[in-house]
Amino acid sequence: MKRNSKKELELKAYATLMLTKFNLNDNWKFLVLDKYERRNVGGNAGLSTCGYCNLSLEIIFFSSEFVTGFKMHTLKDIFLHELAHAIAGKENFGHTKKFREIAKSLGCQSIKASHNPYIFDMYNTYNVTPKQEQKCMMKYYKTNKK
Repeated sequence: MKRNSKKELELKAYATLMLTKFNLNDNWKFLVLDKYERRNVGGNAGLSTCGYCNLSLEIIFFSSEFVTGFKMHTLKDIFLHELAHAIAGKENFGHTKKFREIAKSLGCQSIKASHNPYIFDMYNTYNVTPKQEQKCMMKYYKTNKK
């Protein structure tokens, strides 16, 4: 991915806006990192995920590979999921009831980590039929088979 692409800059602007809105902009950072850079901010955590919230370092980071592949509505939804982790804090680490309440209040649709972002990217919802899910996974497989 070309660093600082139009999509990456738009995502960074959205992240800055949301961090400011929830008074997290003084300490928290949003970064788009490649697989080598991610090792420095999360250990092995987040190496195969689109987004990751590191509560200790106060960083939300996205994988540059996923930023390239997903539509902006999907990236924003995943950011809201990670933002909910940041707001919930260490005392509500994980996908606790408090985290889910915060995520829902932010308008996040991907409250569970197990949601498939490729489905959301294709259909703009997670509520799909098994046939739609299969179609999505076949498209993903063909796209990433290279």
